[in-house]
Amino acid sequence: MSSSRRACQSKRAGNGGLTVTTPDIPEDWASRLESCAQQQHGRSVEQEALRLIEGGVTDREEIFRRIRQRWNELPLVSPAEAATWIERGGSEP
Repeated sequence: MSSSRRACQSKRAGNGGLTVTTPDIPEDWASRLESCAQQQHGRSVEQEALRLIEGGVTDREEIFRRIRQRWNELPLVSPAEAATWIERGGSEP
């Protein structure tokens, strides 16, 4: 990662939206964000940053949903069955 860093700031006037200032961003991160925003998606840097944030939150929520679903599908085991499993080093029964 480059040692060169710069500050990024985003403001939206008049709409009551959040203003985010991110100081000390590595230069290569900022350059990649600008490149991705402009060349690949035709967005502003602010729009691209918001897209990435929204995607991260959505992905995390989907991961948690899948974990809960899988957890609910697991068979219930008794304490004795769990103890046996642990004694075997977690190997299949």
